[in-house]
Amino acid sequence: NRQVAFLGWPNEVEAHKRLELLEAFVKNSLPTCRPLSFSNEYKGPYTNRTLGKAAYANFSTADEVREFLERFNSSDLELEVRGTKLKVVQARTKLRKSRNWALKKAVELLKAAAGETANTELKWEERAVTVDNELAFKQLPGEPKGSFQNKFSHLALP
Repeated sequence: NRQVAFLGWPNEVEAHKRLELLEAFVKNSLPTCRPLSFSNEYKGPYTNRTLGKAAYANFSTADEVREFLERFNSSDLELEVRGTKLKVVQARTKLRKSRNWALKKAVELLKAAAGETANTELKWEERAVTVDNELAFKQLPGEPKGSFQNKFSHLALP
């Protein structure tokens, strides 16, 4: 991945202001690191997009991302915007975001199918969801969605 994510932006900070702040921060704090561009996260359909909680510094190589993060993490630098300290991490890939969405959606569908009294638990480390301690959904390594298991095998992700 060739992006560094700056997470946790306050809602009141407009899109263009985020990019200005990021560019100034990188230029003044880590001048030897030179992103190609900066961008914002948007959510929703193109005709009704809303600004997300992330903005990105886009680099030309993954090595540049690692160098930026090493320099940032080894310093005492912080980026605080309107009283909110932003988290600075390597951005997730599209596959990773898709896999995380599938797990969360599986929890939602399983809660609806199993009822309110069932104990539905997301196990991130195992990339699985259990219902009353029984495996109900599983993702294999590299699998974009995953599959429902056992008595929930009739369910499907949208």
